[in-house]
Order: sequence, then structure tokens, then C-alpha cells
Amino acid sequence: MSSSIECRYSKVRWNSKLCHLSRMVFICFFLAQILNADAALSADEGNVLQILQETILLPNWTGNPCDEAWINCSSTNPQHVLQLNLAGKNLTGAIPPDISRLRGISIIDFNNNQLNGSIPDIRNLTNLTKLWIGTNNLTGEIHESIFHLGNLTEIDLRNNQLNGTIPKALENMTRTITYINVKSNLLVGSAPNISALVNLQQLDISSNGLTGPFPDITFNKQLIGLSLANNFLRGPVPPSVIQNPKLNWIFMSNNSLDPGPLFDITQLTGLRTLSAGRSRFQGAIPSLGNNTVLTEFTVPVNNFSSIPLDWRNVTSLTILNVASNIITGNLPMLPEYSTQTSIFGLRLALQKIDFSNNSFTGVIPKSWGGLSFLEEMNLAYNRLEGPIPPEIGRLNQLKTLNLSNNQFSGRIPDDFRYLSKLQILDLRNNQLTGPVPDLFNNLSSLHSLYLDNNSFSCIPKTLAMKQGINITFQGIRSAYCDNGQESLSRGGIIGVAVGGFCAFIAILALMFLIVRRKRKICSHQLSKEDMPKSAKAFSIKEIKTMTENFKQPVGKGGFGSVYYGKLPNGKEVAVKVKAADSKQGVKEFLNEVQLLSRVHHKNLVPLIGYCLDGQEQILVYEYMSQGALHDHLHHPPESSSTSTRQGAGGFVSSRHCSLDWKTRLDIVLNAARGLEYLHKDCKPPVIHRDVKSSNVLLTEKLQAKFGDLGISKQAYEPDTDETMNTTGISTAVQGTWGYMDPEYFTRHKLTVKSDVFSFGVILLEIITGKRAQTQKFPDSEAVTLKQWVEEALEENKLKSVIDPRLRDEYSEEGMLMVVNVAMKCLLPNGVGRPDMGDIVYTLLQALQREKESRTRTSEILDEITIPASAQLTGQHNVEHSVLSPVSSVQPNSSLTMSPR
Repeated sequence: MSSSIECRYSKVRWNSKLCHLSRMVFICFFLAQILNADAALSADEGNVLQILQETILLPNWTGNPCDEAWINCSSTNPQHVLQLNLAGKNLTGAIPPDISRLRGISIIDFNNNQLNGSIPDIRNLTNLTKLWIGTNNLTGEIHESIFHLGNLTEIDLRNNQLNGTIPKALENMTRTITYINVKSNLLVGSAPNISALVNLQQLDISSNGLTGPFPDITFNKQLIGLSLANNFLRGPVPPSVIQNPKLNWIFMSNNSLDPGPLFDITQLTGLRTLSAGRSRFQGAIPSLGNNTVLTEFTVPVNNFSSIPLDWRNVTSLTILNVASNIITGNLPMLPEYSTQTSIFGLRLALQKIDFSNNSFTGVIPKSWGGLSFLEEMNLAYNRLEGPIPPEIGRLNQLKTLNLSNNQFSGRIPDDFRYLSKLQILDLRNNQLTGPVPDLFNNLSSLHSLYLDNNSFSCIPKTLAMKQGINITFQGIRSAYCDNGQESLSRGGIIGVAVGGFCAFIAILALMFLIVRRKRKICSHQLSKEDMPKSAKAFSIKEIKTMTENFKQPVGKGGFGSVYYGKLPNGKEVAVKVKAADSKQGVKEFLNEVQLLSRVHHKNLVPLIGYCLDGQEQILVYEYMSQGALHDHLHHPPESSSTSTRQGAGGFVSSRHCSLDWKTRLDIVLNAARGLEYLHKDCKPPVIHRDVKSSNVLLTEKLQAKFGDLGISKQAYEPDTDETMNTTGISTAVQGTWGYMDPEYFTRHKLTVKSDVFSFGVILLEIITGKRAQTQKFPDSEAVTLKQWVEEALEENKLKSVIDPRLRDEYSEEGMLMVVNVAMKCLLPNGVGRPDMGDIVYTLLQALQREKESRTRTSEILDEITIPASAQLTGQHNVEHSVLSPVSSVQPNSSLTMSPR
């Protein structure tokens, strides 16, 4: 009995212990949850975030910032910042040095903002693995502390204004770094030595001013991507390039390599993309060997003289571009498909071929009818002959076909009726015969048809008069073909005319009501709900505070007056207030806010925010303290006392100065980069539509940014790249007299080349110092800048039109480059004008020549010794010095140029 009681007692005691243990575990878990719930960011790092919020306008937060989506913190108590994910958040201002106090951070992502200033010392961020601050407005040199961070694997500094050289400390990162992107800065000096970076996978140093030899990549066995395009690299391509089995893509266009053959690419069995245009290669384009993965092969503007005749084994090829070489012989055999090739999970087939501007002869191979997925074919400017193969009509994916400037004969094949997606057909300057077929009336996608200078007998009247298609047919012997249709009786004609007139009146009445209603809606219903959420809204009270109740006007433009202001963090701003009589309405206001909330570039004036209180329409921009390029070119320095001047951009300053040639080149180069971004990198492309020197605005350091995008136009049509370069979009003519593209003015067809024409006028302004609207020139009957410069070129007197304020202090070679590209921009036909990428490259080359010229001049001056007698008399015996002024232009002067 007693033993039984004792047993039960011990069992109860054991259960009691288990109960107490369970309670303790529960209490500990509960306390841990409470402690974790109360975890907060460390005080020091919280202060750092507060500083960042005040200096670069971090997004606002309430409570613990670690709860926000743009930040990632540790789970410890206190918490520590691990990541700042702030790409595309409209950050402005300079990155403060205090960011180095976030010692636990591993990722900084500030890409696609408007940050300025220099990169601070971040040597304390030893845990940092990824530093992404590309596409901002950063200046100064790349801080060497970046290359002492032992855990850093990725560096993205592209699309800034960084200068100087790439630090040699880069060689310290031999085991960690896998990705470096410093594309589109102002870096100079030799290309970096990367042979020690054994784990490097991608390197992009394109679009800088780097010189020296092509970098050696002997030991970079992990390298898959190499982009060196748009620099001034010299010498041969080192053998190490063809010894890298993992190399997938190489971009090396627009350099100054030694003339010679293209390197042997048969060993690069993994190569997928090769872009080597304008690189001075010559000789034969080599065989591709056993490469079965190559997708893009682009080598335009070289001196290749021959091409392999059989490409049928390269079944992965999507783009083949050998334009603008000196290739002779027959067109090659290309891979044919019944289905697309599959590689790396992608469906591939040949889509674009460009053999233009060569000396190909013979006929188009009939086998090309098997290029089932081809979208673009350009064979212009060759010596091809014979009839156009009807097999071309099988290419039912074709959108662009250019066969112009050859010797094709015979009739247009009836099979063209099957080209249902064809948008552009150019057959100009051939020997085609017969009537123009009526089939083009049924191609619903066709919007551009060029038939000039052939031997066609006639053209269907229905086609010639067709709406919605841009058609040219100069040189056709008989205007219209006889369609064989019966004529209407006189009564029928009268009936049709009366009916048409009544329908016309009804349509006009309907359009009037629609426009009236639309205007009414636009003028009264614009609200914050119509504005993009990413744009910051200011109240009228905030606007009055930042401008001190509109105390200091700094300019006036088409939108209205502009006032100087300051944000609470001290950032200077320009505040544009819409005037009551402004010609720009709600549409322009909304267009600019929507556009600048979507696009961000270091060479576009950033939008800070807007105000829509009551009837007010106000835009807040970054303040451009040095005003507009127009003022520096056309207002003498002594008139700078005026504080308020007219300017379309509106961000004008009372200070301006006479600009030397190098500074002018820097300014237009930056402006060109801004336009290139709008045309090429924006999807859909953006056409500025009011490109002029008063819209090129300057920061304190004379960095140029384009402003005033209120009347810009976005191209929403399909296949916009081709559309914007050739046909354009129909729109009412807007812009500024003196800069307006005559083709746009007469055709009402807007293209990116309309902006290019206007930019050409700006180039003539920096060359001549004359206003775009000037109509009177000394000793000349010219009435435009273009005519005046053309006359000087024809008479070999280019120096007579160059701005005398430049005082001959410029590189003659660089000046000729700029004159040449300016005249090409002003060609009457937009198709012949360069694109902004070509202009950027030319201006980079001109700037490089200017730097080289100044270096040579400095060296010569260092060698000149002045006798004591000359010092006493003040006469320097240096009659042949490079700085001696030229009193007159000699007929054989080196600064001459033939008009183009």
C-alpha cells in the first residue's frame, strides 16, 4: 500500500517538473518574440539614414525605417542596415561621407537617380559586395577606396560624369571582382590592366576617352563579356582575346586600332556577339569555323574587301551587318530555316541583314527566299543586277526592304503581294520597268514606298493618291495607269460630290464638338490623380516658402516666369509658374511631368516636382546656375548685369562668359548625349521637338543638360526605331524658327532626324558665334547660317566664318570634324543625316584632338626661349609659333573643306 502511494507521489512530482519546464520554455519564447518585436535600428545608423534623408531625399518613413520596402536590415537587436535598394527613386544631391558608418551594409543600389557630387571615401564598408550607382550625375575621380574593399564583387558606375583615370588599385581585387561597368563617363588614360582579375566575368569601359593599347586578358579565364567601344584604343588586338574559351560577347567599335585583319575568331567557339564597326579592320572577313552559337556579327565601316561565301552552317545567326566596307563579289549563301533554331532556351533565326554601301555584284540568290524570319534587308548602294527574285515575296515577316541604288531590272514581282507586314520599300535609282503593280494598295502595313528614278511606265492613280502612305515616284514617264474602270455619268458625279460635301460638313461639325469638349475637359479636370505617382507634389504654400513668395525672378520662357528657390535641405531649384497668357496648356504641362518622371539622364534637367493647387500649374526643376548656352554665345560679358532675361528653358542666370572651343565642345557633347538617350534608350523613343541653344542649360561647372520637354513627342507606333528614322509620325508643326527641320515643316512628319537637324544648327552656333535666326552676313548674299558656311567651304575660306572670339585657339582637325558633322546634320533629306550616336562619337574624337593639340602646344611653348633683348623690348621672336594669329586665309590653308 505504502509503495503504491510512493509511486503515485513520484509520478505527480515528475509531471510537476515537466509542467514547470514547459512554462519556462514558453516564457522564454514569448520574451524572445517581445524582444524581437521591439528590435530597432541602432541609434548611429538611424542618424545616418536621417542624414541621407536630408541630403539625397530618401523616401519618407514612419516608425522603424527597417519596415520599409527599400531597405533590408538584420534580425539582430539592435538592427543594422544590410541593403539600400533605391534605384529609380528620384534621389538628388551628393552622397554624404556619413554613409561609410553603415559598416554592415552589403548592397548599395542607387542606380538611375539624379545624384551629383563625388564618390565619398567608403573604405570602412568592408562587407560591401555590390556598389551600383550608375546613371546619375556624379563627377570627380573614382575614389580609390572602392578598390580596397576585399568583399566587393560588382561595381556599376556607368552613365555619370566621372573623370580622371581608373585607379591602379583595381589590381588589388584579384580574387573577388566579377563585374565592372564604367560605361559613358569622361575617363581618360590607358585602359586598365585587368590580367590579374582572375574571376572577372564582365567588363564594360565603353564610351570614355581611354587611350593606350587594347587590354591584355591573358589570365581572365572567367571573362564572358568585354565592351571597349567608343574610346581611342590603339595598337593591335592582343592574342589573349582569341585564347579565352568562355568569351560570349565583344564590343569594340569606334576605336583607333592599327589597320590589319580581324583576329581569328574560329577559336572563340562560345562567341555569341561580335561588334567591331569603325575599327580599321581590313582584308578578308574570316571564316567562323565551327561556331554554332554566334547570334550577332556586326562589322560596318571598316575596309573589309571580301566575305565568306557560305554562312549556311551558322544557324543561330540573327543579325549580320557588313555595311560600308569595300567588299566585292557575289552575295553569300545564308542559312535557311523551316523553323527557328533553339539555343540557350531562345528561339533564334536570321532577322536583320545589312550589306549596303559595298561593291557586291551579281544577283540576289534565290535561296534567300528561305530566310523565313527575316525582318530587315538592306542591299542599297551596290552593283547588283538582274530581276528581283520572286522568292523575296515569300519573306512574309519582312518589314523593311531597301534595294535602292543598284542596277536591278525587269518588273516588280507579283509575289510582293504576300509581304503583308512590309512597312518600308525603297526601290529608288534602279532600272525597273513596266507599270507599278496595283498590289501595293492591298499591303495594309506599308507606309513608305520610294520608286523614284526607274523606268516605270505608269503608276495606278489609286496608289498615287492613297492616304496614309508616303510615296515618291519622280521620273515615271506617264502619270497614271488606265485602271479600266468606267467613268461615272455627270449626274453620278454631281451626286457623289453633293453627298461627299454633306458628309464633309457633318464630319467637321462632329470634330468641332469633340475638340470643344476635349478642351473643356483639359482646362478644368486636370488634378493630382492625373499625375504620375512617382512625381513629387508640392503645395502652393511650399512653393511660396521655397521662393520666398516669388521674390527672385531669374528668367521667362514660353511657359511663364521662372523664380529662384531653395528646398528645406538647401538644394537650389528653378520654379516655373505658368502665365495666364501662356500658349502652352494642360497637355504640355502633363506631358513634361509624365515624361520626366519616367526618363532620367545626367544630361536632362531633372524634374523635382510640381504644384497643382487651385488654378496654379507650377514645375520645380534643378536650378541651372550658369543659364543657357545661348546666353554665353550671344550676350557679351559686359551685359551680365541684367538679372532677368528671356529664355525658353527658363533656368537662366545673370552670369555668363565667353566660352573657349574646348568648353563649347564639352557642352555640345553633353547635350548630344542627352538627345541620344531620348532617341535610343527610351522605349518608346522621345523626340524633343524644340532643340535649340536656349534649351541647353548649364550647371555651375558648365555641365550641359537639355530642358523644356513640354512639346516633346513619344513614338507609340510599332517598330518605332525604323519609323522614327524614316517615315515619322504625323503631327502639327511646333518648334522654333531658325532651328526647325524643313522636311518636318513641309511634310508634317516628325522623326528623330528632326532633332538632329536642329542640333546641327546648334553646332553652327558654337562654330560661328552667330544666332540661328541671323539673316545678314558680311560680304555675302546668304540668308541662313547653313548657306553662309557652305559658301565659305566652297571658297576654301572656312576661317572667315569661325567665331573670332576663339582667336585661332583650337585644333584645326577637330574643328573640321565638327563642321563636317554639322553640315551632315543639315542635309535636306533626314534619311541621310547621322544619328545622335554618330554625332557623340565625332564630338568625342574632336575633343580628343583638342586635348592632344593643347598638349603639343604646351610642349612647344616649354621649348621656346626668349632672348633678353626681346624681353626688354616686349617683342617675342616667335613668328612661326603655333599661337601666332593668321591675318588672312591662304588658298592652301589646311583648314579647308569641300562641301558635302
